[in-house]
Amino acid sequence: MNESELSLRLIGVLPPSTDLNRLLSEVADIERRRGMPSRRRRGPPQEVDVWAVTLVKRDSWTGPMPDQAALSQAIDRLRQMAPQLASLDRTGLKAELYVSTIQDHEQGGFELPAEVIIVAGQARLDLVVSILD
Repeated sequence: MNESELSLRLIGVLPPSTDLNRLLSEVADIERRRGMPSRRRRGPPQEVDVWAVTLVKRDSWTGPMPDQAALSQAIDRLRQMAPQLASLDRTGLKAELYVSTIQDHEQGGFELPAEVIIVAGQARLDLVVSILD
């Protein structure tokens, strides 16, 4: 079985989380700040700020495509945030549409409909993919 997750991630030197929450009308699922202790026991401190919102959870994306209801909700959320995301100053900041996927067979893969890609482009999001098999 394959499992995938779709997230919006902001990485770099970020404004305060309360400002991002207000600007994007979202609350981060993942928030790490520069200098925080590493999530690994002996790792170095967190090097950059990370603010992320999960758009499609793994339990809604177990095949090549996310469940239609989860996908529609993700597109709507991205569409609402797109103007604000596009207006962010990208100096020292990366904005990403992040796909994390776990593939457990040789012919795995995932699909993103054109509408997701279009909205991500309107928001000026880079596409980043992490594949674990």
